[in-house]
Amino acid sequence: MLLRNLVDNNELEKVEVDTFIISHLGMKAFVTGKYIKLYRKAIIDNLKDIASIIVPILSLTVAILAISIKLNSPSKEDFEVLQKKVEKLEKEYKK
Repeated sequence: MLLRNLVDNNELEKVEVDTFIISHLGMKAFVTGKYIKLYRKAIIDNLKDIASIIVPILSLTVAILAISIKLNSPSKEDFEVLQKKVEKLEKEYKK
């Protein structure tokens, strides 16, 4: 695949059946780091794809966790009711 790309871009010239030489365009591509840049761009694109999948899943997980914690945590009213019951029991105990 890479060899075909190099030959199509005239960066390698075919001399014999299994022999290639690098052309001026190939030297220029090597010096400028053309294929290193393409490789890095491909890696960054892959990371972006992975992040676009993982981030929504994590945000959904955090939202579900926050909702479940909120539903399971006692409210201020529950604390007030419990506090009144404790005060009532303390008064009865002191009698």
